[in-house]
Amino acid sequence: MLHRFRTLLLALAATGMALSALPHALGAWPHFRGALEAAGVDARAIGAVGAAWAFGTVMMVACGAAVAAQARRASRREALARSTLWPIGLAWLGYGVVAFALRDLNTHYLAFIACGAATLFALVLPVRR
Repeated sequence: MLHRFRTLLLALAATGMALSALPHALGAWPHFRGALEAAGVDARAIGAVGAAWAFGTVMMVACGAAVAAQARRASRREALARSTLWPIGLAWLGYGVVAFALRDLNTHYLAFIACGAATLFALVLPVRR
């Protein structure tokens, strides 16, 4: 029963991570780029920020794919790659907590907290073979 819950937690985290890339790339970046242009920021600086933003989008998808692969392993009762999941879970949880606190408790960052917490919680569930 616990392996099903572990699988569900990892699958939900993976889905949340991968799907978060869509609004990040398609919604937030155009708005942010427009604000930078309106503020008169140099086009080369905007390009550099855009490249970093694109990397963030790619990493959201990559994290989702890595966690999804581990969800598949969990569904088969195979050992998880804990050295992969711990840093991903900690990064998403940590970023979410810090951004939530620094950005006036903006609830947008709760999604990062949820994805990280689900990943980490799946790791601490007892394993029964």
